[in-house]
Amino acid sequence: MKPSHRMRRVAVLLHRWVGLCIALFLLLAGVSGTLLAFNDEIEGWLNPQLFYVTPPSPAAAMLDPLELRERLSQRHPQLAFNGIDFTTQPGHAMLMSVEGSPEADQWFVNPYDASVLGTRHSGDLSQGTRSLMPFVNELHTSLALGEVGTLVLGVVALLWTLDCVVGFYLTLPLAIRQPGQRSYWQRWQPAWLLRWRAGAAKLTFDLHRAAGLWFWGMLLVLAWSSVAFNLAPVYTPVMRLFSDYQPEPDRPTPRVAPAGVKPLGWYLALDVMRQEMARLAAQQHFTVRSERLMFYSPEQGIYEYRVLSTLDPGDRMGNTTLLLDAYSGNIVQRKFPTGEHAGNTITAWLMALHTVTTGGMLVQLLVSITGIVVALLSVTGVLIWLRRYRARRVARH
Repeated sequence: MKPSHRMRRVAVLLHRWVGLCIALFLLLAGVSGTLLAFNDEIEGWLNPQLFYVTPPSPAAAMLDPLELRERLSQRHPQLAFNGIDFTTQPGHAMLMSVEGSPEADQWFVNPYDASVLGTRHSGDLSQGTRSLMPFVNELHTSLALGEVGTLVLGVVALLWTLDCVVGFYLTLPLAIRQPGQRSYWQRWQPAWLLRWRAGAAKLTFDLHRAAGLWFWGMLLVLAWSSVAFNLAPVYTPVMRLFSDYQPEPDRPTPRVAPAGVKPLGWYLALDVMRQEMARLAAQQHFTVRSERLMFYSPEQGIYEYRVLSTLDPGDRMGNTTLLLDAYSGNIVQRKFPTGEHAGNTITAWLMALHTVTTGGMLVQLLVSITGIVVALLSVTGVLIWLRRYRARRVARH
């Protein structure tokens, strides 16, 4: 057997058994990812009474997010409202993260008067449609199994990345051209096409091969970015082989509050971080486009401040970040998603494509369709194996 044929045989076996091992996981990831590409739209459609509000008047102004948080804290002193969303649009509710309540970890708040529209415990399917999409997100990121599920999907993502490369190789014709054979492209062209009238078996094979080719770039993006999300101990050293990549610094560890020292209040902390972000923007030559989020961690004594800047891929998610020591008032960490290290810039763009935070509706549709293709590849791959397995059994008996 020629080396090229031997290599191809090994690749076929690898593609077959890796594909079978990860098919069910990819089917779940594909279907859930298709839904998550339109998460905001589906959430609003399922729960309009939670996500939308009617302004008291056409010219009514929304409350400042810090004032809204303060009102809620005064009404419910037993609860902690440690997250603020600066992105609430007119006519939309503000989604608040809540700690200290066993019944709900998210509140939907009217931004005009701070009244509570409803609550939910994210991912709890017993609450019906209001928690459906958070559950779909947990299923997509961790199989709804916490850290164990995250690790399992990380391994699946790594195998999927390998399988993407092997699958692409198997579509290629043999490099050695025999006398009288067509050109390389002419021999490869059938792999991109569907034989609609050739029967179910051949059409299933063509769907598997052609769909994988047409969407191969997006499949590889989703596979490798999934490794970044779920299996950093593998992703980081691989990226360092090919690029200047720096892993995210560890967050400050939990600590005991200094005796007699109170943490900075929200207003002062925000003012400090705004000034520092403005200084960094001037120094590093980027522009802050809008404020996105602010969090407080009492265990760590840390405020986190995120903005959408010209360093962020896309125009939805802001990951230009500052961390502030709530006791000393010093900036303890900053994070720029792009511009400093090539590997981190690549990672930021991979994650932006995966999470549909760039490219608008076009990328939403592309990621959603790719999710359907992932499910299609899983199903057709299993069907191809079943047909050949049954054929081998018939041949043996």
